[in-house]
Amino acid sequence: ASLYNTTDLATIQLRMEEYQPDKMIYLTDKRQDLYFEQVFRCAKKTKLVQPETELLHIGFGTMNGKDGKPYKTRQGGVPRLENLIDEINEEMLRKIKENSETKGYQVDEAEAAKTAKIVGLAAIKYGDLSNQPAKDYVFDVERFTSFEGDTGPYVQYVCARINSIARKAADRALIDETAPIDWSLLDSPEEKELAVTALRYRTAIRGAAEKMDCSVLVLYLLDLAKAFNRFYREKQVLNAEDPILRKTRLALCYAVRDILTDGLATLTIGVPEAM
Repeated sequence: ASLYNTTDLATIQLRMEEYQPDKMIYLTDKRQDLYFEQVFRCAKKTKLVQPETELLHIGFGTMNGKDGKPYKTRQGGVPRLENLIDEINEEMLRKIKENSETKGYQVDEAEAAKTAKIVGLAAIKYGDLSNQPAKDYVFDVERFTSFEGDTGPYVQYVCARINSIARKAADRALIDETAPIDWSLLDSPEEKELAVTALRYRTAIRGAAEKMDCSVLVLYLLDLAKAFNRFYREKQVLNAEDPILRKTRLALCYAVRDILTDGLATLTIGVPEAM
């Protein structure tokens, strides 16, 4: 008979014949742990795979609503991703317009909609990947779309803020291109913390790969974004009187932006130019 077990075993056999992989990773509901343990043992005992071939199941938890029950759309039943994305986009567009009204400027409708899609998708992906795979979690649209706290938009906003600093530096011609960069000038606790956190990027990437857990990278990017905001609150960048210190601090800002952008891209999350 054609059962899940027999089709999975046949697939393992086919993969071994065509690809000879060192490792096979299965990502499904964590409630299938026992099933995959049985399939993997059968594959080993029947010698469908080599003794050294690693078969691994990564079980993930459920996405729940605020009531703690599995997430449902307003219509009820099994949630559709397109409905979830539409709901997030609408919320992000509302917040962008609200933010522009608060700051007293008119937002371009088309540009706002484009930004809302980028930030909205980040809210969904970041909210999902910030949790350890096996854990259930509550998907709170209001919290995940916030520009503050442990969210994707919060990290994206730091990149947008640094982009704004870069534009101001160029418009005002504040940077002396002949001035050197002197990292020894960054001697305050906030500057040191930011620089050291930035240097942990490679370790975070390696840790996420070894543990096969995206939350390792997600939490690192959040730490870096928070470290930057602490630095930015305490230290002048463009208004620093010493031109060498100004250029050095700006170089640190650019390094942070590049790391955040690259880390988010690794998680397939884009970054808008402005927010």
